[in-house]
Amino acid sequence: MPDAVLCHTCRKTLSVRDFPVLNDFNRQYLRSLYVPNNVEAARIIRETTEVDLDISELDKEIQGLQSILKELETQRKALEHFRDKARSLLAPLQLRLCWYYELCPRYFNNYREGFDARSFSSMLCLEGDRL
Repeated sequence: MPDAVLCHTCRKTLSVRDFPVLNDFNRQYLRSLYVPNNVEAARIIRETTEVDLDISELDKEIQGLQSILKELETQRKALEHFRDKARSLLAPLQLRLCWYYELCPRYFNNYREGFDARSFSSMLCLEGDRL
């Protein structure tokens, strides 16, 4: 720990050893009043300036990430809206699929293994022509 302290009244740098210290608390308090010399002060100022620059760069990055997050949230809302609209448009088709399944279950036997939309649409045309 450094031994130089600054006197609050006379503003002079004094040594901790010049004071009769009764206990460690007083010694620690006096050392907390330490005044760095010019070289140390310049180093501390330089380091705090570097830290301030780092903080400002991080703030810029945070603002950029926040704008990206806002854009992603907007895109997510748009996709959710599209999904909901697509589901509402598909609802009548799903009812029709259920009706066709009851009507012609042989075309739906391999539905889980693979489903070709073109063959299904041709099947719908054929079944529609037969009905």
